[in-house]
Amino acid sequence: MEHARRGYVVDEALTPGTGAVEWFSTGRRDGPQAEGGRAISAPGAARKDILRYVPKNGVPFHDDAPDAGKDRNICCPTALRSVLVPSTRLTVFPAFLKVADAVALVVGGGPEAAAKVRLLGETSARVRLVALDPCPELAALVASGAVEHVARPFVPQDVEDAVLVFAASGDPAADGAVAAAARARRVPVNAVDQPALCDFYTPALVNRAPVAVAIGTTGAGPVLAQRLRAAIEIMLPARLGALAALAASFRSSADAVLPKGRARRRFWSAFFDGPVAAAALAGRPDE
Repeated sequence: MEHARRGYVVDEALTPGTGAVEWFSTGRRDGPQAEGGRAISAPGAARKDILRYVPKNGVPFHDDAPDAGKDRNICCPTALRSVLVPSTRLTVFPAFLKVADAVALVVGGGPEAAAKVRLLGETSARVRLVALDPCPELAALVASGAVEHVARPFVPQDVEDAVLVFAASGDPAADGAVAAAARARRVPVNAVDQPALCDFYTPALVNRAPVAVAIGTTGAGPVLAQRLRAAIEIMLPARLGALAALAASFRSSADAVLPKGRARRRFWSAFFDGPVAAAALAGRPDE
């Protein structure tokens, strides 16, 4: 790949995985710095991207070194390659959990909890909030009846009838206690900004119920997930959910008369490409 072709200098004597990788740019830039970036030269200097491998002895080897050999193809060490060539295997298994009429517990009264309650509001779960003094946004949701409110500090028994728990107080110690209580009772838990305490991650969501698109980066790039969500929001028709619901309404009838396999697939392909689907997407379901 490009970084290897540019010829980063490596110390062949290093034990792979014993050092660290730094990726930064020098000079001024018009946009925000790249992730992990830092400007190290005077204002007005030409921008230069640098990726360097820093072993434990603290002496960096990077592409700015005199002997970097710009025209040579020097392979990256294992530690460097692990950053430049990420694994293609996910560390999570994407799935949709059934939560209709089930309790989803949120512990916390501030903006972190409000964000989780908003996300849960996209579902038909029973959202239960444990907070002594909820913020105005949460208080309004409680007043509207959209959220059940337990107005006291968290106790471990609060998780017992929940299918999901969100530890979202913003206090690492308090959220850790919530996560411990949930795990002790084998209830999946998400602790805000504490990946080590998370049994699952909350995705960026595109909702076209009953169609849903969830975008996750396993905590690596929340901003990237939001950018992807925004792009997908534009791509998907606003009435896509209505089309899916229409198809679901006569799916059993279609299954009764069409054999499994090619005939059924051809029917549904023709349906979604045909005039009935176009009318549904255009808001004309009676045509």
